[in-house]
Amino acid sequence: MKSKKSMIWLTALVMILMLILTGCGGGQQKAAEKQQAAAEKKVVELKFHHHDPPSSAAGKFFEKWCKEIEAASNGTLKITVFHGAALGSAKDTYDMVVNGTVDMAWGVTAYFPGRFDMTDVFNLPLLGIETAEEGSQIFWDLYTKTDYLKKEYEPFKVLFLHCHADVPLALKNKTITKTSDLKGVKVRVAGSMPTEFFKALGASPIAMPATDVYTSMEKGVLDGIAADWHLLKSFKIIEQAKEYLDMKLYTGPLFCVMNKKVYESLPPEAKKAIDEKAGQYAVAAAGKNWQDTRDETIGLIKANNGRVNEVPAAMKADMEKAAKTTWDIWIKAGKEKGLPAQEVFDFVKAEAAKK
Repeated sequence: MKSKKSMIWLTALVMILMLILTGCGGGQQKAAEKQQAAAEKKVVELKFHHHDPPSSAAGKFFEKWCKEIEAASNGTLKITVFHGAALGSAKDTYDMVVNGTVDMAWGVTAYFPGRFDMTDVFNLPLLGIETAEEGSQIFWDLYTKTDYLKKEYEPFKVLFLHCHADVPLALKNKTITKTSDLKGVKVRVAGSMPTEFFKALGASPIAMPATDVYTSMEKGVLDGIAADWHLLKSFKIIEQAKEYLDMKLYTGPLFCVMNKKVYESLPPEAKKAIDEKAGQYAVAAAGKNWQDTRDETIGLIKANNGRVNEVPAAMKADMEKAAKTTWDIWIKAGKEKGLPAQEVFDFVKAEAAKK
C-alpha cells in the first residue's frame, strides 16, 4: 500500500517537472522568436534636409520632430537631419526631394518662382494674419479643404505646411518716422510680392540669400531686411540691426515634404508614425514654435539695446495703399495665368477675419 502511494507521488512529481520544463522551454522559444523578429526588422534610414543652422529654432524643431517620428515607428525608422544646407542649396530643395537626393525636406516657397503661385498669397502684405499659429492653420485649411493648392504640391507627399511669424523691417541704424524715410533704403526681401510692396513705398528692394545678409549689412551693401523674427535670430541679423519697425507685414509660407516613392515604399509601422506626427499635429507645433521664437527674438533685441518701434500713424495709410496695390498686381497676374487667384485671396482674407 505504501509502495503504491509512493508511486503515485513520484508520477505526480515527474508530471509537474515536465510541465515546468515545457513552460520554460516555451518561454525560451518565444524569447528567441522575438529576438529573431527584431533582428529581421528592417530599419529604414531617411535623410532630412533644411537650410537653417542647427542652433536655429527650425534646426531644434526638426531634430525634436524627427525623433518623435522615430519613437513612434517602433524601430522601423532612423532619420538624420542635415542642417545648414549641408546637402545642397536652399534653392535646390524642391528638386532634391523630387529626384530623391533627399527623402524629406523643409523649405521656403518664395525661393521657387512659378512653382507656388497660389501659395504666394501668404506673402501678400497686411492680410490681417498676425501670428504664426493663425497663418499656419489658414494655410493648412487652404490645402486640405480646397483644391486650390493641390497641383502645386502634387510632386510630393506633403507632411505639413505652415507660416512663420509676422515680418518686421530690421534696419542697421535708420529710424523710420514717416514713409519718405524709406526712399532709396536698400532692403533685402524674399519674393515678388514683398518687392512690389516696398517699391510702392519708395524703398529699393533687393533679392539676396539670407546667408549673405549679415555681411552685406556689415559692409553697407544693405540698409536692412524685411524678414520674420526667426530668420533675424537664426542668421544673427540682430547683431547688425539696431532699429526695428514692427510692420507685421505678412506670415510667409513654408513647406515640409517628402519624396512620394520613398514614402510609399515604407513598411506600415513607419508610414503610420509619419502620418501621426505630420498633418495637423505638426501644423500646430510649428505654428507655436515660430510664434514663440518671435517673443524670444524681441527679448534678445531689447537686451542688446535694440529698439522695436510701432509703425507711425502717418505711415499706416500709405502702407494700406501699397498693400492694396500689391494685392491687385497679384490677383491680376494669377487670373492671366488662368489661376483662381481671386478665390484664393478671398478665402484667406475671410479666414483671417475670423481669427
